[in-house]
Amino acid sequence: MRKYYFKATKDNMVSGYDAAYRHRMGHNAHPKPDRKSKEPCGVGVHLAKTIHDALHYVSGATEVYLATSTDIIASDSSKVRVGKYEILWRIPQRIIEEYQSKREDLDKEHRSKRDALCKEYQPRRDALSREYQPEREDLSREYQPKREDLDKEYQSKRDALCKEYQPRRDALSREYQSKREDLDKEYQSKRDALCKEYQPRRDALSREYQSKRDALYRKTLRKILRLCRSRR
Repeated sequence: MRKYYFKATKDNMVSGYDAAYRHRMGHNAHPKPDRKSKEPCGVGVHLAKTIHDALHYVSGATEVYLATSTDIIASDSSKVRVGKYEILWRIPQRIIEEYQSKREDLDKEHRSKRDALCKEYQPRRDALSREYQPEREDLSREYQPKREDLDKEYQSKRDALCKEYQPRRDALSREYQSKREDLDKEYQSKRDALCKEYQPRRDALSREYQSKRDALYRKTLRKILRLCRSRR
């Protein structure tokens, strides 16, 4: 199945990274693509997978072209690096603006839903922290007087009781540490459970957003291809 890509350029199809390199309609070939490296960023021509990505990569781009290539050297989630490629058609500015506008609306909708979900989740997380904090403070208050009393006793009998005191202090510290660790585990378990409950909804929201983005891209691509064919 033929795959389509997008190339953003400066005026007159001049490369956004190398002013000496100019693309042309039809078949093109980069003079010295790096075929040894399989990194997506490298020597060659970079074609974006969406109009949005194409404009993102070239600051000050004035033109966007529909392109295709079977000479893929490397790729990542947003682009491919190629040696040979074909420029098919210059995309009208109105289609680019329409796509960008719908993409921005989709992004805003996604951010709004995600923020709303976070707002719903945050009070429960705060409540869990508030529930946990008094117990931790109570444990500290319970421990502190005991340590102070033990320190007073130790200070008055330092030399005679040094050997006896240290094990008692260590035992008290171990007791405190054990209780605190148990309390921390309980808190972490409750927090993990809350996150586990929240995560599927966040994942579902991300999938919904990605699906809408993909649908918008496919719809725009079909419109571009129809216009391209009708003008040949």
